[in-house]
Amino acid sequence: MHSVIDWLAAGLPPSLVWGLVPRIVGLLFAVAFASLAPQVLGLVGRRGISPAHAQLDAMRTHFPGPLRFVRLPTLLWLDSSDRMLWALPRIGIVAGLAAAYGGPASWAALFACWLIYLSLDVCALMFPWDCLLLEAGVLALFLPSVPSLPMLEVAELPLPIAAFAFRFLLIRLMWGFAKLKFIGTKPGDSLYLRGFLAWMPICTPIGFAMQHAPAWLLRVSYVFMWFVEVVCPGLSFFRGVPRAVGAIGLTMLMGGIWITGNWGFFNLGYGALCVALLDTQSSLFDTTSAQLLSYPLTHAALFLLLFGSLLYFPVNSWATHTFIHWPFEDITWKRPWLRGLIGFYRALAPFRLIHAYGVFPPNSSPPIKVVPVFEGSEDGQLFKPYGYRYMPTEPDSPCPIVAPHHPRIDHLCVYAGSGMSESDYLGSLVGAGKVIGFSPFSHFNWLERLGQRLIEGEPSVLALLGHNPFPNRPPRFVRVSLRALSPQAMDAGHRWRARHLGVAFPPRELDPLVWEHWLPPPELFHPDFVHWRKKSFALRAMVRDNRALDRDAVRAHSDLSEDEVARFWEDFVPAVASGRESYALIDDIAEAMVDRFGKAQLLRFERLAERYVYMLRLRVEPHFYGDVEPKLEKRSNFRFHLLLHEVILDGQEAFEATLLTPGLIVERAAHVTDRSLLTFSLVVRNATLRYHGRALRIARCMTNVVEPKIPGILEFKDLITEWVPPDETWLPVCTRSDDGVWSCPEFVEAE
Repeated sequence: MHSVIDWLAAGLPPSLVWGLVPRIVGLLFAVAFASLAPQVLGLVGRRGISPAHAQLDAMRTHFPGPLRFVRLPTLLWLDSSDRMLWALPRIGIVAGLAAAYGGPASWAALFACWLIYLSLDVCALMFPWDCLLLEAGVLALFLPSVPSLPMLEVAELPLPIAAFAFRFLLIRLMWGFAKLKFIGTKPGDSLYLRGFLAWMPICTPIGFAMQHAPAWLLRVSYVFMWFVEVVCPGLSFFRGVPRAVGAIGLTMLMGGIWITGNWGFFNLGYGALCVALLDTQSSLFDTTSAQLLSYPLTHAALFLLLFGSLLYFPVNSWATHTFIHWPFEDITWKRPWLRGLIGFYRALAPFRLIHAYGVFPPNSSPPIKVVPVFEGSEDGQLFKPYGYRYMPTEPDSPCPIVAPHHPRIDHLCVYAGSGMSESDYLGSLVGAGKVIGFSPFSHFNWLERLGQRLIEGEPSVLALLGHNPFPNRPPRFVRVSLRALSPQAMDAGHRWRARHLGVAFPPRELDPLVWEHWLPPPELFHPDFVHWRKKSFALRAMVRDNRALDRDAVRAHSDLSEDEVARFWEDFVPAVASGRESYALIDDIAEAMVDRFGKAQLLRFERLAERYVYMLRLRVEPHFYGDVEPKLEKRSNFRFHLLLHEVILDGQEAFEATLLTPGLIVERAAHVTDRSLLTFSLVVRNATLRYHGRALRIARCMTNVVEPKIPGILEFKDLITEWVPPDETWLPVCTRSDDGVWSCPEFVEAE
């Protein structure tokens, strides 16, 4: 026993540990690039789901000048062709292997890996393992260069702050997951794994078997997870035996997760990087004054990253890219220093230097997975389903072993099936946090754009999916249905029970408007990304050139016409406002608006509305955030934005009066309801809100994770879930006993 303790206390030689870490990072980059290489053209090629060249063109238009290069840092500014997209991940593979080999070029190879991976962030590299790799890639640049193989050990050790930064990355990542998974748990949540193993996008054969494991084994596994995710990171702060025990526990957890689920290269990457914890003797407190004086810039840079990581820590993985862009004016309006601090970390955000971690909530859920299924039809009546390459959708779908490969569409789709898609109003809470990116706030969800590529028969997109029911000729129509899956008993004839829930996106034919308008102009950026609107060239110029109530001012630096402004006030606004008095007919009004004006013209009217809202916002903000009387009561930014819609719907006279006398907004705010606040959105973005309503109806039946206190569209959860989709074929009715056992009659297998 003494020899084991002595071995744990000694760990590995520090020179060996820090000779291995940069090589491991290089190999992880190589694995990540190898996984991404066959997918990149289907994701962001010229004929992909979200063409990268269009993203760059939009950035060039809306954010001209050199700052666009730091707001979207990518080598694709040099060349955004498919040839470049094909080459970058393959160059990255070579660079990763070169970094693992070591030698004089190893630092340059690591930097190339990081820069190329960052350049491919146009693909929405937003998963926790992407974040881990990008952070580890940056921190590896602060480590000593490694010699060429076969020599493994480095000649000099890293600075104590650099070694600590690596350890702290591993600690805060695991604590980040633990804070969401265990804070607020109840005894009934100890069967959390049963639902999670069924819900996960792609389970392995062992993961499928574990879903049927005895309750006591799942509860014991849950306790083990608590120990590893809560205790082991804390042990890693200390020298000697505690740090070694922490490393062993964390590595064991990664092995257990790897054999039960396919989470890209996450478990491989995190488990391998735990070797940094086997330097059991180093400490941040080993820093000397001589080191501080010799490397001031290195210490300053790492301090800023460490401090920033503390700011990010309370957030979860899905909001790690979005929260820094939230409107913080309610706390920064009178605090210029805080505004500057947030602005500093906003400027760093595109470089992906810091992230938050933690995605899965503590509440257990029934063993049900909801997935969107693409279905094609030649006549609009008979629909045939496409398949995914790995994610199950059919009763006999297998449970493959895929990791460390990460099939991105499979993973993205299972979240989209749960209603989490950044193309809609949840875009300020989940996703990549980019107003121009893979999946921006848009009328045309990335699921719909994928459907358009299926109608076009695009090979690069078809390659991202599995079974193609139209091998000879693409379908005329594509729709997106929702299907619920639940594991059957191990001895059953099929692995999964499957039931159709309804249609998330109705049948669509080929629509050129999709590719013309999938990227929004600044006035149509997500309402919560206010600072991006304020930075955009067009809106800044519109405000600068605004001449009081000159009705032409709203058209400044746009292609909007004078005739459209007149029609906006005379025809569009009264038609939308009628929805406030006829809420029960709001869907009919939305459909009538499309028939009357056409989709393209409605988009232009929405642009005008949001430009007027922006003008009004700048005048009213001092009453909302500042001390100007009368004071507008505190509310979320989203409600504030919808309130400004109300003023627009009151008509041109009301708008102009409020623009002249901003304090009128206070009296107007006293006469709004949730129904009236949502009127504009329900008419103009009817499909988006109905998508939210359907997803939240399903989520409400299966879990209580989504809390009403979350700002944004979730504040209106009760209202939008009142709507019953006309094609809703089945809604799971699930209940949970006090000991955590879920019941869903005729669908979930009884205990």
